[in-house]
Amino acid sequence: MKTGTPKLPRWLAKRGTDMTVCIALVAGGGRHGKIVTCYDTLASSSLGTKSIMLKDRAVGFDWRCLTAGNEEEINAFVPLLSASMMQAKELDEVTAVPLIQDVLKKRKTQLADELTLSKWGLSFQEFRQSRAQFPDQIYQQHFDEVQRLPLRAEFIVTGFQKTKGVSYGPMMIVVRSDWSVSIQEDFCAIGEGSYLATASLMRRHYSDVKAINFGIYCAYEAKKYAESVPSVGTTTGLAIYSSDGPDKTINSGGFAELDKLFSAYGPRDVEADLNLKAKMNVWSGDKFKIEGEN
Repeated sequence: MKTGTPKLPRWLAKRGTDMTVCIALVAGGGRHGKIVTCYDTLASSSLGTKSIMLKDRAVGFDWRCLTAGNEEEINAFVPLLSASMMQAKELDEVTAVPLIQDVLKKRKTQLADELTLSKWGLSFQEFRQSRAQFPDQIYQQHFDEVQRLPLRAEFIVTGFQKTKGVSYGPMMIVVRSDWSVSIQEDFCAIGEGSYLATASLMRRHYSDVKAINFGIYCAYEAKKYAESVPSVGTTTGLAIYSSDGPDKTINSGGFAELDKLFSAYGPRDVEADLNLKAKMNVWSGDKFKIEGEN
């Protein structure tokens, strides 16, 4: 892999540059597997960017939420999620997704109310009840506008499944900006740097049965590789969560060791890449014979 700054794919560039990168993965496998989270600390809001933001937040008993995107959106969504998860106390793969979907419904209602209040002085429910007072075209236009409202952030909700006090292992759920919710295995990433972070983890053939130390390095390597995207900050946060032990974070000494490993084993330009660049720079434009050209 190369470390040069790549051009963002078209589907990702449309989302704007207010997202950074957050990564979560499971290591150790089985019921007693651990969760590793890794993220940058760069934040974005309507006032611009800032270099420090907590992106790994507690939202329930043994549950965390990683956040990437617009800060105002994050500050609106996370309290709703936290309140619902604290009330639920125990969650598993059957109950967690519907709970998050209900939180998204509440957030979508808030956004719809904000829109219709700003235009008509009505809540969205009142707007719907007043349909007869609007021309069909105007009503449909604003109804469609509500339907297209984006979630201006992405989230990874991760924690340990429990039923009647018994832990059934780690779980990761991704909430996308299109309001979709899905359970993920092995690893996941969100934000503008997610496609590079995912490529890095796939290159390592990462899976949840890998040892915890290997998982920590792979998460760090994926985050460092994602720094090729301009909106990803260079400061890193990294934490390890366990269902049967204390939460842990990587300190400056740990990051120094990770930097040594990344310098030795991380992706970088190799001589063949550099030679190819030089070769292409001196080739004439007619070197390749393309079918269909005159």
